[in-house]
Amino acid sequence: MDSEKATKTYQPGFIVLSCFVSLIGCITTLELLHRRTSTRGAYNWFLLFASSFTMGACGIWAMHFIGNRAVVLDHGSHSQQILYSSAFTIMSFFLPIIVLLKAFYLLGTTSRAKLPFIVLASILTGTAVCCMHYLADYGILNYDYSYHVGNVVGSAVLAVTACLTALYIFFRLRETWTDTWWKRLACAPLLSSAVSGMHWTVAAGTDYTHKTASSGSDAINRTQTVIICSALSLATCFLLLTVVVVRGRKNRLVRNRAQQLVLACAYFDDSGRVMVTPEGALPCQKITNRFVEKTFGEDELSRSHSTFLWIFRASRNWPTVKAFIPAMIGRLDSDVVARKYAPYRSSSSCRDDVSETATNFSAVFKQLFCVAAQQLANSIHEPLERMGTLFEEPLETGMKHLTAQDNPPISPAACDASRDSNKDFDLEHNSPTLHDFGRGKYLFLNRRLSKVDAIKLGALGYRFGPIPQISELLAKKMEVPNTMINSYLERMKTCASPEHLLPPGVHLACFILRPSVSKSFDVMVPERAQNQLPYSSLHLDRLNGWQSAFLQRFDEWVVKDILSAIINETGSTEVEKAFLWQLHASFVELIDLVGDTDCIMNSVFSARPFQATCRASEDSLRPATCTLLTIRLMNNIYSKSRRNEMVYTPLSFFSAQQQLDSMEANSDGFTIKLTKEFGYQPSTVTRHSNRSSLGSSTKDSRETHKDSPILPNLMPALKRGANTARTGEESIIFSTMEERCLRAVRVSGGSTTVSEGQGLDVVVAGQEICRLSPLDSRFDDADKRLEDVDLVMLPEMEYEKAGWVADLFALFKL
Repeated sequence: MDSEKATKTYQPGFIVLSCFVSLIGCITTLELLHRRTSTRGAYNWFLLFASSFTMGACGIWAMHFIGNRAVVLDHGSHSQQILYSSAFTIMSFFLPIIVLLKAFYLLGTTSRAKLPFIVLASILTGTAVCCMHYLADYGILNYDYSYHVGNVVGSAVLAVTACLTALYIFFRLRETWTDTWWKRLACAPLLSSAVSGMHWTVAAGTDYTHKTASSGSDAINRTQTVIICSALSLATCFLLLTVVVVRGRKNRLVRNRAQQLVLACAYFDDSGRVMVTPEGALPCQKITNRFVEKTFGEDELSRSHSTFLWIFRASRNWPTVKAFIPAMIGRLDSDVVARKYAPYRSSSSCRDDVSETATNFSAVFKQLFCVAAQQLANSIHEPLERMGTLFEEPLETGMKHLTAQDNPPISPAACDASRDSNKDFDLEHNSPTLHDFGRGKYLFLNRRLSKVDAIKLGALGYRFGPIPQISELLAKKMEVPNTMINSYLERMKTCASPEHLLPPGVHLACFILRPSVSKSFDVMVPERAQNQLPYSSLHLDRLNGWQSAFLQRFDEWVVKDILSAIINETGSTEVEKAFLWQLHASFVELIDLVGDTDCIMNSVFSARPFQATCRASEDSLRPATCTLLTIRLMNNIYSKSRRNEMVYTPLSFFSAQQQLDSMEANSDGFTIKLTKEFGYQPSTVTRHSNRSSLGSSTKDSRETHKDSPILPNLMPALKRGANTARTGEESIIFSTMEERCLRAVRVSGGSTTVSEGQGLDVVVAGQEICRLSPLDSRFDDADKRLEDVDLVMLPEMEYEKAGWVADLFALFKL
């Protein structure tokens, strides 16, 4: 019987089971590969090892041995069934895992899995399937075996082809962000067919011949292998179930966020791709448990609301805000009313009642916003100072399409918002004819990532995708129109880039206002860059003296009269005529840009040049400025922009944007505002990454300003005033005190006065701008290092100084 060929039959139940086990392994593998975002980071390495294990151990190894259990030799005689060598069985277990590690690593070397990598990974995967099969067969102890050449070649081709097809489809879908769960599920049978098809093609062409063999103590029978394979399959099923549950929970959270007030990250890499989670959602943090528009009073939380202006400024002063976060958390925990809004507390016991509107929710919301920003920073492992700035407009989410009779009452802010978006609006009835009302709001923190930051966040499990592909996913999750979220993302990408500022040079800008339904005025701006006025360039670096004087002849002229005068000009030199026609071309370009000839023609020109912040060169440490010549017009309340590229935005918000863009440093004034509004002190001295600490700056300042005639009087007073305690809301600790004082005394006309018992005053141009706390004779030691200095800022000059927008608005003489 030793050389006789064994009879061979199959058990259909185990055949089906082997295919099912392979399918489970492949589904789990693709789900894990779907979440892999980089070759770096512990999270991505875990996904690499886990996917290699589920494919190699369950999808290939377990399938092989369960499939071999279906092979029945010699009519099922128990003593004649296959026995395996434990050594080769163990080797066959690790072989496919090791090969697949290399294959799947290749697919994660670039953000886009290119065809050469997919082909190479498919060859390696097919090789892992074939090699595992033959190595496991080599460990059979009680039979010799032989293969039909045709089956061997056909199985290898089938394995590689099926792997290539499955992986190509999977990664093409992933690249285009269309790899929904059911499409990934459809790819799994293709990948599984590579394993099952290869195995059964070879098995059908395998002949077994009896041989004399000693089944030593290391022999493993088919029952033992099935038990091991079953355990691996159950572990894989548990892992797959965990992935499905976690994904479902995240999807539910994302859908619920569409009805909540949420702070989200809108980060863009240097290619303009937006950062999202593996599920295609923006990283976000709920701000409050309870949110209804009435809690903000009569107005919505829109750009014209004072609360939004406050958080907009706060996002540009994160180093200052960070020092107040512990006190804010303590206040929210201790206040009975504020506690109901904290997102980390259950809201089930809270009741909606009218008395909530009497609560100062604005103050509570400001603190909730800052705390949510810190929590969001912790979740993406970034410091608060690097979280980015607040985008200029909230996004209403969870929209329902309502008809006019279903609409709730509309606030004035909603009227403005509707007109800003150029929707049909019925002012007489104070409601839109057909409108979408959001049940939630998204606030976005905007930032442009460097290559290093993008790699770091990719290693943490985030992906980057093109806006057209990501916007469709986000639209479904946020329950908003695709065109709306696409427009928001494009605007946020622009705001995060240097292009959101004006280019250097001399520009002609139009300042067109209309009265707002709610209050104040709205100003016309480009839809894609709403921190700019519509402008055309004069193609000049700067205005020369004769050009400025020449423009004065047109000051306060109507544009149509200026154009007529330019056309009929006869007495000017050739240089002056060239300049006039350059101005004429700018007017024509502006008319084409705005799309309203009558509006521009009736505008009033001002020859007064205004300095606005513009793009600075890469090596510049200070904001650059460009020159604006303006035309202005006051439209009526019913006016709308003629072009979709132009919209109206609240003048108060536009002015705040220009003011903040032009400020070199405003953290000192904002610290005072925080302390006055909330009544508590920062927990630590705020340190700015772009400034030295107070202790270290003392030495540097001595070296830099040792020749200053005022410095000998200033520095001893600073030393004697160090570490002096002071109480009250006006007592603020600044790490930048010395820098501000030294900057003050460098100004022409600056001086310092030391008054016994009253402190040190710094006076610039006759106006006192800061005062040190009363001097303490205990700190007369000249070598005493400055640590904390108590400083009271009197007028908040730098922070509250009116900008060029206010000066331009004053020309209307309202």
